[in-house]
Amino acid sequence: MATPEPILETQLVAVPPREVQLGRTFTAGAVVSKTLSAWWRHVLAFTALSALVYAPLAVTFGFFYASLLWARAPKPEDVAKLGIAVVGVWLLTIVLAVVQAGAVTYGTVRH
Repeated sequence: MATPEPILETQLVAVPPREVQLGRTFTAGAVVSKTLSAWWRHVLAFTALSALVYAPLAVTFGFFYASLLWARAPKPEDVAKLGIAVVGVWLLTIVLAVVQAGAVTYGTVRH
């Protein structure tokens, strides 16, 4: 299949992916298969990265709820401190989740 020539110097020409050029069709099963293949190929790295990103949030929430359950009458300033800690770790998790998504995407594309 020949690549079409651009009409203008700055015009981009879409070249179909190799699978389309070879006559293969796009199916949902192929997408799921490739997704699972990429995941299983890097399952330890992807899982470890996800655990590192979300562990601080899980520990903070666990500490927050445990401290509220064990205290008979929690002091308002203690609850406020824990709330600030939860929000801070939550914001950190948002930033780390973006890094994690980029790393997983990079690993998947490299696969």
